[in-house]
Amino acid sequence: MRKVVVLIIPVAMVGFATGQLTWTQVNTDGFGDVNNIISHSMAVYDGNLYTGTENWITGTEIWRYKNTTWTQVNADGFGDVNNVGTDSMAVYYGDLYAGIRNWTTGIEVWKYNGRGCPRMSLSSPVRGW
Repeated sequence: MRKVVVLIIPVAMVGFATGQLTWTQVNTDGFGDVNNIISHSMAVYDGNLYTGTENWITGTEIWRYKNTTWTQVNADGFGDVNNVGTDSMAVYYGDLYAGIRNWTTGIEVWKYNGRGCPRMSLSSPVRGW
């Protein structure tokens, strides 16, 4: 004996299925820098949204969205133009971590605690975010 499964799709899902959802852009293109070409990661930290960019000219940028305003919260590339991308972000034990791609010296992990941000790296000294 075969069982028949009936799927009932609510009307609210119809827009999703047909691609008719409404999206609104909440930032300026590239955050005002045409070299910010990709956002690989986003994370929510302390009630704010954070995203990191990929920028091969001046280095990765990390932006915070608070209320309706975006603010850059790091120096370009954390002071190193070879830090080209923020590939991952996560909140761990109350701090925000960002995994940074650097093809020259290797990856870097930076930690933000809401006040300052020392970089955590096995091969380099701690610096502020």
